[in-house]
Amino acid sequence: MNEYVVQFINRIREQIKRWKAEKIVAREELLRFLRSAARTATIIGRDDIEAKAHQLFNELEGQLQQKWTVDEAASYKKSI
Repeated sequence: MNEYVVQFINRIREQIKRWKAEKIVAREELLRFLRSAARTATIIGRDDIEAKAHQLFNELEGQLQQKWTVDEAASYKKSI
């Protein structure tokens, strides 16, 4: 695994830790994360991650739910 992928994964883990402290994740924050993950994945050459992040973004965008628990939000990240 190259250095950029390792940094990307570490960034995801850090975000989950911050969300655990907050207990609730707002819809806009999760959408922002998925957009950022897709962009970063493209830059580091991980088209598979980019495609999954876009898929999750599109699914989430169509949902009405405005807040998620940390476990619910983390399930989106685990899919990436």
